[in-house]
Amino acid sequence: MKTTTTYILLIIALSVLASCKSDDDIQYVRQDKLEIKTIPITAQVEPYLLPDGSIITIVADNATSSKTQGGGKTQNHEQPNSEANASEGEHTTTPDQPQAESSYHIVKISTDGTVTKSPKLTYYLGSELNSELKFDDDDYVSTIDYTDNGEIFFKYRTHSGGLGVSKFESGVYIDGHTDILFDDRFIDGVPLNDGRFAIIHNDNPVMSIYDSQFNLTEEVEFPYLHMSVSDDFIAYNICGNIMLLNTDAAESTHEFYVYSTSGEMLNYGSTPILFDKIINIKDAATNTYTHAYAITGNIEIANDSTSVTASIITKLDSKGSVIYHYPSYEQNEVYNLTEYDGKLIISGFTTPSYSDYFSLNDVMSSLTSTTGKIVVIDAETKKELTTYTISLEGGVMPFAVVPDHNGKFYVYMARIFSTNVGQMGSRNQFGEAIYIYHIDDLNKLNIE
Repeated sequence: MKTTTTYILLIIALSVLASCKSDDDIQYVRQDKLEIKTIPITAQVEPYLLPDGSIITIVADNATSSKTQGGGKTQNHEQPNSEANASEGEHTTTPDQPQAESSYHIVKISTDGTVTKSPKLTYYLGSELNSELKFDDDDYVSTIDYTDNGEIFFKYRTHSGGLGVSKFESGVYIDGHTDILFDDRFIDGVPLNDGRFAIIHNDNPVMSIYDSQFNLTEEVEFPYLHMSVSDDFIAYNICGNIMLLNTDAAESTHEFYVYSTSGEMLNYGSTPILFDKIINIKDAATNTYTHAYAITGNIEIANDSTSVTASIITKLDSKGSVIYHYPSYEQNEVYNLTEYDGKLIISGFTTPSYSDYFSLNDVMSSLTSTTGKIVVIDAETKKELTTYTISLEGGVMPFAVVPDHNGKFYVYMARIFSTNVGQMGSRNQFGEAIYIYHIDDLNKLNIE
């Protein structure tokens, strides 16, 4: 749900630096004959780990689009869903002049290095106009979500206060939007396990369910919950149920409610921390979801009478009750985790204290010295088993560790080199490539 705010601000400060980077600068010389694949993409958001072991992110490419300078209509040159867009009518207003903008795509990267790219993402300006997606405007809040069968959902706020949803699966791409929320209170939208999409809205929450083609099929009321003007909730899919969590930062605890997709209240309570994301775990033997893990990164927590920046992993049952909290003092941020063979493998990184920076050289040094950390704990008892430090040339951010079930692991990671730090900005803080290491011993990722 977020990246480290201070980290992004520091990267933005470096964008003023000149860079002499060539395309070859990001190539990594293999050490110890490690098996490495280099995927030359620039991730715009932190990669999410899919249940099949692949990862997804958003990438940008430069495209020229026609857009008016004075708030007129936008003329489209690429339409991923021609039937849907044709039904809205053709928009042929001549623009004042073409402008170079960025278009965005969902990208899926498999463990073997295969890259699958969606058509261009769009967002809707109301119920009639269509324009390109923008990440640099706080009015447009976008997130990725997914289901266990590989369906990827990119959800975003529209200009008129509604919700747009792009769905991408096995080459099938659907870009839909709803105007039901324009005069209503929008809460959140989440995919359901069967491929449908749910939008939660209204002060007395109602869940509008859309089918795989984004047609409204059902509306379900959530009883026993009324939201006041000051309430700010977010929704999660937790083991096929819906969790509504109050995110009011002024509160010391955050109330939550868990409902079934039929509207039955299953649980309610409170948590002292907010969640960045929730990862559901399915039992392979029964093919059912049994529990989940919530990730909270970059949080100040006590450690031996001092306060440190760390991460917290919260294990939850299928109805949202806390099984345990595990504070990971080794990691400022956690991206993804994998449960395998009774162990929980947590992928993240640590950085030096930001209070120690006095110059741009200090900032640059910190980015290139970001240390990858892979923490392994017992999934049942949260007993700490092993911590692997990833120390390679430049800064390292491991996104995910995926067992190959033959005694080896795939490790997705970003690497930040001094030759490309000066060209980094708020939307490419993950370097110029994603690396996939296939390795039998995670200790080999530490060359110090």
